Amino acid sequence: MRVTVDHLTQLFKAFNQMYFDDRLPLPRLMLSNSKTCLGSMRCRRRRTLFRTENYDFTIRLTTFYDMDEGETQNILLHEMIHLYIACNNLTDSAPHGRIFRRLMHELNRKSGRNITVSTSTKNWKRSTPRTRSKKNILALVTCDDKHFLSVVHSKYVQQLNQRLQQQSPIKQYCWFTTDDEFFDDFPVVRSLRGRKVSAQLFHEKTQGRCWTKEP
Repeated sequence: MRVTVDHLTQLFKAFNQMYFDDRLPLPRLMLSNSKTCLGSMRCRRRRTLFRTENYDFTIRLTTFYDMDEGETQNILLHEMIHLYIACNNLTDSAPHGRIFRRLMHELNRKSGRNITVSTSTKNWKRSTPRTRSKKNILALVTCDDKHFLSVVHSKYVQQLNQRLQQQSPIKQYCWFTTDDEFFDDFPVVRSLRGRKVSAQLFHEKTQGRCWTKEP
């Protein structure tokens, strides 16, 4: 079966009510074409007066494999456990540490499912490849030599390009389009924000691009 956002939304709402007392916030539900990452849960963090809290949650599932309904549900529930930990600001001993494993085992006992920490895809078949659409990428280097990559919504490219020309902390930047699956798990932004990456990775992804240098 091919996973869709609408189907994930229906499953999320049903599982939230069945297993999480309907207390989980509805995240952005998105798809990727990752071969190695079956699912992911990401969020942003902000510091308040008394604590650091998580917000802006996103769950992604891959469409690279032809997963059956049970596999899709187990992967989604795996990511919902991560969401539960994050939105309750719990500190686990590792990404799949004691809290995660306790919640996973409890959910498996309650539901009769087989949610796991990791899943082997050795015998999984690839889904029918789709034509990949290209993404608008903004790559920039700040004056303190920090490197950022962003996937920008097509409607905001011109607006952000105008803002870039007014941003003094920016050393250089460039725009390009690509269907590189590396960018599949990036959020599509509408403002000047991006993911900080190493200089080595940055240069690997932007090699041969035409740069705009700021005075």
